[in-house]
Amino acid sequence: MRRDAPLNSHELSEAEARRILAHLGSPAQDADRYGAHRYDVGWIFSWAVVDVELPMGEAPWIVTDAGVAKRVPIGWDSLAFLRKTAEDESS
Repeated sequence: MRRDAPLNSHELSEAEARRILAHLGSPAQDADRYGAHRYDVGWIFSWAVVDVELPMGEAPWIVTDAGVAKRVPIGWDSLAFLRKTAEDESS
């Protein structure tokens, strides 16, 4: 466990995060189309199909270690949105 992490923190596994996305009906649950990237407070799932452009209306998704999953709003940096979401839920 990281020293700066709260005692009750739990780093979600990729499988746990994808289950949360599946529960919400998010297209980011699909490991064939969305890659997973782990950061200090959760996961970012972004389009990973090399030879196909990101379809209109698709966007990255985030899942915090607390289990909050959201689609990244247009104009937001995915990592900044992940960290803000994690910070908001801990306040």
